[in-house]
Amino acid sequence: MGLLLVIFPALLLTGFCSGGPATLTPGTCWSMGSLHSTFDNQYYTFMGNCTYTMAKSCNSATVPAFEVDADYMNSGKGGVPSVGAVAVNVHGFHIEIVRSMFGIVRVNYQDWALPINLNNGLVTLYQRGLFVVVETDFGLTVKYDWNQFLAIMVPGSFSGSVCGLCGNFNNKAADDLTGSVEALGASWRVPSAADDAFCRDGCGGQCADCPLSEVQQLEYLILCKTIPQDIPQYAGCQPGGINATLIQNNCMLDLCSGENENTYLCNTLQGYAELCQMSGSKGSNWRTATQCSVPVCPTNSHYEFCGTSCPATCSNPSPPAECSSPCVEACVCNDGFVLSGTECVPQAQCGCTYEGHYVKVGASFWGDDACTTRYTCSAGGLLSLSRTSCPAGQECQVAGGLRGCYPVDHATCMVSGDPHVVTFDGERYDFQGTCSYELAGVAANAKGLETFSVVLQNSGRDKKIGSSLSLVEVQVNGYTVVISRVYPGTAVVNGELSNLPLTLDSSLHLYTSGWFAVLETASGVQVYYDWGSVAFVTVPSAYMGTMQGLCGNYNLNPKDDMQMRNGTQAATPKALGQSWTVGTVPGCVDGCSGPCPGCNSTQKAQYSTNSACGLIADPAGPFRDCHAKLDPTGFLEDCLYDVCLYEGKGNMQCKTLTAYTAACQLKGISVYPWRSAQFCDAACPSNSHYELCTSSCVGSCATDCGAQCMEGCACNEGYLMSGDECVPANQCGCMYEGRYYQQGEVFYPDALCQKECTCNSTQVQCVQSSCGPNEKCDTKDYVRSCQPSGIGVCFISGDPHYHTFDNSTYDFQGTCTYTAAESCHLTDARLPGFSVAVENEKWYRMSDNPQVSVAKLVAVEVYGNILILRRNEVNLVWVNGILQHLPLTLLNGAVKVYQEGTNDVIMTDFGLRVTYDLVYHVTVTVPGSYRGRTCGLCGNFNGDAADEFQLPDGSVTKELQAFGAAWKVPVPGVVCEDGCSGDTCPTCDDSTKAAIEGKCAIITNPEGPFSACHGVIEPASYYRDCVYDVCLAKDEQRVLCQSVSAYMLDCQNFGAVIQNWRTPSFCPLKCGANSHYEVCARPCSASCPGLLEVMTCPTACVEGCVCDSSYSYNGTGCVPTDQCSCYYKGQTLEVGQSVITDDCRSVHTCQASGVVLSKNMSCDPNERCQVKNGKLGCFLQQCTVGQNATVTAFNGETGAVKKAGTYEIVQNCDQSATTDWFRVVVKFDTCTPGVNSFMAMYVFFTDVMIIVNNKHDVWINGKAMTQSTFSLNDVKVLRSNNTVTISNPSSLQLTFTPSDQLVISVSDKAADMVCGACGKLQPVDSTLRALRQSLLKSLQAPSTVFASLNIEQWTAPDFPQCGS
Repeated sequence: MGLLLVIFPALLLTGFCSGGPATLTPGTCWSMGSLHSTFDNQYYTFMGNCTYTMAKSCNSATVPAFEVDADYMNSGKGGVPSVGAVAVNVHGFHIEIVRSMFGIVRVNYQDWALPINLNNGLVTLYQRGLFVVVETDFGLTVKYDWNQFLAIMVPGSFSGSVCGLCGNFNNKAADDLTGSVEALGASWRVPSAADDAFCRDGCGGQCADCPLSEVQQLEYLILCKTIPQDIPQYAGCQPGGINATLIQNNCMLDLCSGENENTYLCNTLQGYAELCQMSGSKGSNWRTATQCSVPVCPTNSHYEFCGTSCPATCSNPSPPAECSSPCVEACVCNDGFVLSGTECVPQAQCGCTYEGHYVKVGASFWGDDACTTRYTCSAGGLLSLSRTSCPAGQECQVAGGLRGCYPVDHATCMVSGDPHVVTFDGERYDFQGTCSYELAGVAANAKGLETFSVVLQNSGRDKKIGSSLSLVEVQVNGYTVVISRVYPGTAVVNGELSNLPLTLDSSLHLYTSGWFAVLETASGVQVYYDWGSVAFVTVPSAYMGTMQGLCGNYNLNPKDDMQMRNGTQAATPKALGQSWTVGTVPGCVDGCSGPCPGCNSTQKAQYSTNSACGLIADPAGPFRDCHAKLDPTGFLEDCLYDVCLYEGKGNMQCKTLTAYTAACQLKGISVYPWRSAQFCDAACPSNSHYELCTSSCVGSCATDCGAQCMEGCACNEGYLMSGDECVPANQCGCMYEGRYYQQGEVFYPDALCQKECTCNSTQVQCVQSSCGPNEKCDTKDYVRSCQPSGIGVCFISGDPHYHTFDNSTYDFQGTCTYTAAESCHLTDARLPGFSVAVENEKWYRMSDNPQVSVAKLVAVEVYGNILILRRNEVNLVWVNGILQHLPLTLLNGAVKVYQEGTNDVIMTDFGLRVTYDLVYHVTVTVPGSYRGRTCGLCGNFNGDAADEFQLPDGSVTKELQAFGAAWKVPVPGVVCEDGCSGDTCPTCDDSTKAAIEGKCAIITNPEGPFSACHGVIEPASYYRDCVYDVCLAKDEQRVLCQSVSAYMLDCQNFGAVIQNWRTPSFCPLKCGANSHYEVCARPCSASCPGLLEVMTCPTACVEGCVCDSSYSYNGTGCVPTDQCSCYYKGQTLEVGQSVITDDCRSVHTCQASGVVLSKNMSCDPNERCQVKNGKLGCFLQQCTVGQNATVTAFNGETGAVKKAGTYEIVQNCDQSATTDWFRVVVKFDTCTPGVNSFMAMYVFFTDVMIIVNNKHDVWINGKAMTQSTFSLNDVKVLRSNNTVTISNPSSLQLTFTPSDQLVISVSDKAADMVCGACGKLQPVDSTLRALRQSLLKSLQAPSTVFASLNIEQWTAPDFPQCGS
């Protein structure tokens, strides 16, 4: 809510509103956001977010004792604090009002509905409009809106007898703030307040910083200046006494800290309207005029802009007809209903009254402080009493501000590393099973307890080496929650992916704490998982003796923790795991197949030093404070085991050290810094940094968080945590029905997708929706949306042979680049556009003069990116001209590129899937929602095979060659053909056809390895294609194998099970190092750490290569574990590789530890951030003229000058330029027949002309240069060792080398103004079409002439040639 709202009720109470003079009786202090006003009207801005004493009696001998404390919190919209709770201690009562608990007040640690009358009127509490009011018999009044506004009023008799942030009420404003505001706040902090471990009393000098752009700041400043001027029109009155500059400054502070401007404006006007209504001024309905939404009212009530302050309630069903208090904006019960707490009910359904407290029907409360009596209100106003006591393992106490039965103790089970298990009772064992197991659950015979089950699944290497946690599943209260390392920062709840934090039915909370996801149930069970290798399960003592699973039975006896499901004790951890298996995954095992590996004495000594595991037990080390409460011995043994298992590779010690850190911090024990850039360096996402002790409650967009000190990543100043990323404060998301959505996120809250909602600037906007005719509401990758029904698949292989979406087949041998498939006729805005182009080349394997072609390149254009796969470029993909390693993820998973068997795959989140085997075979798969919405060589996907040859204008042709040519993608300067037609196409010689048919018959053999696919994909066309291609290839076996493989790939794509068809002599598939062939491969069963974060491993069978024992799959091949790649922001980086991102502002390096080291960078002044040779980097802005008249332009294109003459190489084409003007002209002549040579260059500046000939002689303004240096008006000439350098720092630098190469670079100042044969430094056309043409052209063979620059157009007109 806007900061200005703090002014409104306060002005009324202090008499500042027009119509009444200021008075010292009573005194009023108020607070709203960062703006505060004392009893003596001293205004100050305070950014503290701790718990503070606002006001209390400081002379109890003369005035009644009281204290009002306020717990400030960051609301999630930036650094501006708001009131999170108000505590009033008076007359022996402890009253607490908690933010957002509308209509509820906590008195002596129990929640009560309003109104309340304590001790015959000593204290009364009631609701007035949107406020709760606390009044005492001696005149203390406290008002709070359950949101941000707090006002405290004391009678004049308290003058000089109060203290706190509200001042001393001595009519002297000057002494309310004698030092800094931060010092004042620190002096009135409430000691030992809950959740104050991470609070601060100021903003660390950052208050004046506004992270927004200058343009956005200017827009906000205009808004903030107009608000005071518009208030009278909308609110109905004009407040006085507040400086307009103060309003403006606090407005800017709120908006700079992330508040949405519309939200701020509406909340601000609401405050002014409230002020005017309370003062008796009835303004117009400003919500209608400004289109601000009205408050949401409960059932049987309605909103009124000017509602009564004396509503009918169950406690007072007949209020006076004429209410003496001003009207208020409120929700008013409909006729026939009265207010019962926060609900409107018929009077017959009113509740009970108990000692001045109102109790709703069905509500219950404690009758004593020992939790032995419990009252419940029944219909008719009857209270029933029951005698009770706390269950075993619990006692009556106050926790979280509420009295109740709470556990006297807790027990924790931990799983970490390989994994190692520590049970609830402290028993340790190692268990390397890779299936799914019940980690902890409630036994069936347990009564009166909330039941739950925690299941873990380990990812293994088929027991080649080690295993570790991959997911944790919790079942409780009808919910199934899965936290998986595949979806970091999120959780899957009942099959749907959700951001954190998340609240479900007030009984289940999920939030983050440091690196951990935390699930907390109503009974106090907590499950922690770091989306990696560490998990904790903590249960309260009420569960003692009722637990089961790998964590033991929690009976305080560690000796029986190996209890199996049948009640007997397991002899080995493997037997224990088998007993608690709840599910299997392909290839999983329940432990080591033989003796589990261990550490020998030499290894233990080597790895027990502080450079590995020894740091854990070092008595003077960073964990020294934890040793007494958490024995490090077991952790040290676990660490040694893991490091030995991996032979010192993979930084395995870091995982155990991380686990020990978390275990210590969960016990509230301090850990000292132990990480460094060289030892277990922590990788944090963009706009964040590592902290040993952080809390997600600080610097988070959402307020449901973990306050505990935990190791993790904290957002940098000016950024807040939104889901799992740090965003600018003004880009926070929205809370909707207990779930957090990131800004711009679109979601469907109902099971039929009939409502489409969008998080837009912290507000959720929903519209009616429905799925399209070829769609259904379903979940994909755990996200609900309108999903397409069915798919269309186009196959392109060999010759090439086309099999369209509508199952039509034809051959087209063009050697150009063609649109295989693209979206068209997109009337549904939800369908993303795409294009798939395939470039063919002549298939020289067929003959020396081939008439057929084969795929050379596949280009996919989607979401504004162009991705290119090129023939024989294994494990690589071009993305917008940058060459990147596979696997790769773009746009937060919207596009993925990865290897699947022998194919490279480009997959999008809307179902477009393109595969290419980099040799012979291409497939394009589109979702059913594109029926009738595709164009290109793959057809229109309308179910009619008769109209496949549709041209771009919509007409249909029967001419195949014309059809193909119509879908040609223009690539400047490329010469190609549209293939043969009719009788000009080659045919198969009958003399060899029969033998080839026998070889290709493996495809159609009903008893052969492909028989299971015959009912899925008709094999006849594949058989014909095989015969034709093999025949033209003169019976070459490699072509036969590719033809058979094309059918196999398409069969597996449709899920058909293929038998092993390869033999050592027939089409053997050669695998890379450290791997072997399998017809049904699952390479990810032994994946490198982090791989699954950037790619989705195939679950179906695919032919390919599988890693040998002791090797790990890195996404494209098999390597030793210590040579695994790094996976960072969707990119794959090889060890030692560095990549530059963010317009050359960041460089990221893959370290051997697997951690990516990120650093800031910038280009030198004479460099420009651009893409060259497939890399983004800082490159000199150079154009070169070399031997034989070759010219390389600024954009990297190279060509030769074919005609002698004098040419404009580069010049400043801004004719108005004076000091920075320049021009370079070069003369070429044919001294040797057929060869053009450099003869001379002419360099012009405003006051200087320089000539340099091919003998490196120099003339300046017509005079021969006899000295080695020359300087005039910033132009410098240097001649040394047969090298001539000419420079002007503000414009141009040239170097003419001894090898007769001319190198030209220009300054940033002149970069946008150059023209000439060197081209421009910035592209004229940056559209996606231009980018596509540029990329496709750049991937052709080097050109021999300037096709695009057309150097002849740059002939110098003042240097005439013969015939010109």
